[in-house]
Amino acid sequence: MSPHRLAKLAAFTLLLCSATWATPRLSADDDLSAPEAPLVSWLKAFRRGKAELDVAGLGELRDLVKEVEANAAISSTPVDEEAAAASRANLREAYFDLASLELIPKRRSSSDSEPQNPLLVSARELGTLALHGLLDAEDGMSFALYLSTELLPAPKAELAHRVVAASLFEGRHLELSRAPLLQLASSEKKILLRTAALKSLIGWPHPAITSFILDGIDLAGDSNKNDFTVPLAAATRHLAMLKEQNLDVEQQVKILQFLRPSLASERWREASRALALSTTISSDEIYPVLIDSLEVWLNRRGTDLASRRIESDLVDNLTLRSGRHLRDNADRWRHWWKLVEAGEVPPPAKEGEDDGSSRASFFSLRPVTQRVTFVIDRSGSMSKSFGEDPLHTRLDEAYDQTIGFLQLSGEEVEFNVILFGDDFVRWKPRMQPATERNLAALRSWLASNGPAGGTHLREAVEEALELRRDGTADLNRLTSDTIIVLCDGKTVAGTDWIVPTLASIAESAQLVFNCVQIGRGGDACLKLLARESGGDFIHIKD
Repeated sequence: MSPHRLAKLAAFTLLLCSATWATPRLSADDDLSAPEAPLVSWLKAFRRGKAELDVAGLGELRDLVKEVEANAAISSTPVDEEAAAASRANLREAYFDLASLELIPKRRSSSDSEPQNPLLVSARELGTLALHGLLDAEDGMSFALYLSTELLPAPKAELAHRVVAASLFEGRHLELSRAPLLQLASSEKKILLRTAALKSLIGWPHPAITSFILDGIDLAGDSNKNDFTVPLAAATRHLAMLKEQNLDVEQQVKILQFLRPSLASERWREASRALALSTTISSDEIYPVLIDSLEVWLNRRGTDLASRRIESDLVDNLTLRSGRHLRDNADRWRHWWKLVEAGEVPPPAKEGEDDGSSRASFFSLRPVTQRVTFVIDRSGSMSKSFGEDPLHTRLDEAYDQTIGFLQLSGEEVEFNVILFGDDFVRWKPRMQPATERNLAALRSWLASNGPAGGTHLREAVEEALELRRDGTADLNRLTSDTIIVLCDGKTVAGTDWIVPTLASIAESAQLVFNCVQIGRGGDACLKLLARESGGDFIHIKD
């Protein structure tokens, strides 16, 4: 929206906010000359299926908002206060209707991971922008008071309107909204509303809010959507936004109390969540916790509980904090820390040994993993030559890199491979150890699957994620901690599915995507998969 357009909308909303926000008593049907009448008529037509929200329909909707502005300017002559208040309330309700357009799925079976209709999102943004204009107007506090005292606490009010109202306070940190937002975030049964309220509390530097978030952290990751817990990602984001100087001693102690048992948990996903939370703490008290946890995980090597990824993440955490490169040796880390406590070595030491890493690599990626799934493109374009040998194809190189990675990783690493073209095929139903026998069987299987078909990446990724029909991951079947994806072309499904899909499983699965794009084609899918999961992305231009 242009600055000129924003200025017009702000001027109009300022005119509307000159009195209290009364309950509407008039409607567009009562007065078709009312400023909000064109917008109300469009919304009614859309609900009845008589207005299309295609590209042309979205343009029509923008024009209607402009028409509302023009009508308001024409009808700016004084009228009786009751009619003026009703007109403002009607327009406010129309904006709420627009901002919440089909926000609540009509079908219970609708999955959270279904891609959002971009035109619908754009339409909602028009309404949300208008509502923000009401809050930003000179008399915006009157509207904020209405939201905080009348709409948010009203269980009988329209749910979608309450969700939008809660989201309007994100980043504003208005004191009058704190109590109702905390109430909703801590006890509201409707997930959408509870989530919107929590999101508006994130980053608010108020001790009561931080205490609420710390008390509700779900590190175990085994709560269901109806539990009143705070997702770890939300808690981590809150603490990162606050920085440590906004945490009192009691709160820092509480975080460390969370971290110690969780970092040593037998469930690697819980340890991964705890590591994410540990990055928000800069206190020196974190060092013994990290070192003790590293020792626990090192002692699990050779058992079913082992996790190379957690070991590596702990070492990386210690290395980044200290500047030391003591690798995966808990005794050396503990000795260094004793020297620090004795005052013989400063904590932020910059000198140190070269880590001499010998990690297995896939192209130039060097993921550390205990359980890895490869998702490899075998579409027709993978038959193009790779490197100097005209007979060596992209697919040949992908297969060679896969085998090479697994050979260097060792037999304790478990793996699986999914190939995709027009459809996908999985090597084994379950993860297998990287033994010589299994690698020989894998070579034969790969050799029988040459390049063919299109680039249906989405279906293969969903298979790797063990997604159920409702879009959630089956954690009893999903044992991978890392997924390596290779693709060389533009995908059939595009990118819209990636963010909602990963958002729906991020807390529970704790997966990392590391992605390789070969060639000059392709779209943003691989970058998004890596970025949204905290993994790495490389582009090989053959």
